[in-house]
Amino acid sequence: MSFNIAIWALFGLIGGATGAATYPNPQSSGANSPSYGSAQPNYGSAQPGYGSAQPNYGSAPSDSGYNGAASTYGSNGAEAELDNLKSQIGSLEGRRDAQVYRLRNLAASAGANVEGKNNYIKFIGQQIINEQNIQAKRLDSLAEKIAAIRKLREVIKQLDADANTVKDFNQKVRLDDFEDQIRKLKQTDLRQNGLIEELNVRAANEADRIDALVVSSNSELRDLTLLESQTRRAINSINRVKSTSFSLTVSPNKPNPAKVIYNQEFLGVPQFFSYDPVGFKLVKKNACRWIPRQLWKLQ
Repeated sequence: MSFNIAIWALFGLIGGATGAATYPNPQSSGANSPSYGSAQPNYGSAQPGYGSAQPNYGSAPSDSGYNGAASTYGSNGAEAELDNLKSQIGSLEGRRDAQVYRLRNLAASAGANVEGKNNYIKFIGQQIINEQNIQAKRLDSLAEKIAAIRKLREVIKQLDADANTVKDFNQKVRLDDFEDQIRKLKQTDLRQNGLIEELNVRAANEADRIDALVVSSNSELRDLTLLESQTRRAINSINRVKSTSFSLTVSPNKPNPAKVIYNQEFLGVPQFFSYDPVGFKLVKKNACRWIPRQLWKLQ
């Protein structure tokens, strides 16, 4: 704002110092008798617009318009000298009129500048008043904003206090919850310790049972080994007599002869033997099924 005011002031001073002036030059009438006419300067009207004066004072008369050439009238040198003197007097008067014009122009310009400066001072004063009013409004607005900010700070403090209260309450609730969870974990730990002890007892019992099974399995393995050797001897004996016919006495209480079924698994081919109920002979047949682990059985 201050920068704009300074620019307008500079334009006002420049306008007050400028002006166009018109002033008529004297007209010489006759051959040897110059007539200076009547000076009619037009001073116009100063119209300052906040410091810009533009007077119109006509054109300044020329200083060199009165030096007329001396005319000779025959051999009369005195008249020529008189004409020369008149011409010099006219030149001096022209210079005097030019100086008078300049003085009048300067006086009018100075008056216009004074009036323009006064108007400019009034303008500056009004601008200062307007700026002061604007600043006062800004100060009032700032005061309102400061008051609102203070109220907002009070509200924030209250909210912080409420938040701290809620935070303390939440922390207390969480602490109680944590303590309850710790108690539950301790109880669970005690139960788990009891279960662990029970599992240890069960594991010890299971180990004892496994040891007993190992002992029993070793005994059964010895029995199976013995049975295997006996079976081998029986198979070898049967192989020696499998194609031999013999008679079998059947008692009246047993009309059907006994059947002998065994598995010749060590020879690679299972065999089936039965007693022929008609001829009472041992007949060899191909096995129709495989009987695992049944090495010798009477049916």
